[in-house]
Amino acid sequence: MVKTIEEVLAPEEIANIRLMQDDMKDVLLGRFLENVLHLECNADPNCEEVRLITYESLKNPYLQLIPYKNVLNAPKRADENELLERRKKHKEFYPGRRHEIVLDELKVREHDILVHKYFLSQRMEKDVGIVMASAHWLKSVSSEFYSLSTLQHKQMDMGFEWEGMEKAVVIAAPNKQEKEEHYVIVMQGDISLEENIAQYTGGIYDTDTKTIRKHLAEIAREKITELHRTNQFCILSAKNK
Repeated sequence: MVKTIEEVLAPEEIANIRLMQDDMKDVLLGRFLENVLHLECNADPNCEEVRLITYESLKNPYLQLIPYKNVLNAPKRADENELLERRKKHKEFYPGRRHEIVLDELKVREHDILVHKYFLSQRMEKDVGIVMASAHWLKSVSSEFYSLSTLQHKQMDMGFEWEGMEKAVVIAAPNKQEKEEHYVIVMQGDISLEENIAQYTGGIYDTDTKTIRKHLAEIAREKITELHRTNQFCILSAKNK
């Protein structure tokens, strides 16, 4: 059985998530962005820019809006064999094209979160919404999900694994002023050293020279501000209660 919200999320995390939801015009209008938030620089001494990439989600409101009661058939989570068969297509159709593998993995993750939302809503006897469900999934399920993804790609002789803030969940929704906002939820442990320093201490850390490269951080912050026009950024702690 899915654990309750209080069994997984700390009180301050629940409070932060509720602030996000309160900022939205309507939680039911929220949708996932198929996002890649990893700052692509990798401390390369020749890197002169930081690339921040995002993909707009294909809208499929069915699972997102499905009531947790009165359904003929409960939504189904893909098992390991089904996921492996899907991921075999990564090798066939996307050889060497990592961004397309990420995009497909995000679709798999989105479905898994929405199924999780359905069962969490059942447990809580109310529709918990995709913001709360995403945070609950990140803390209680994501580690197992990402580990299986890495293992199955390794079984196919592919070196793919999720990196840094690619693991963040981004939800787009209109706020109460009718302006679209992007609400970011991420596990503290999923933010890479480079991303952490870029966002919180004003520079990107160069592992070769052991120095902070501030001009790269300025580019990164500008792009993040441009993409996420909000200060709503919920960071979850790295361990379950």
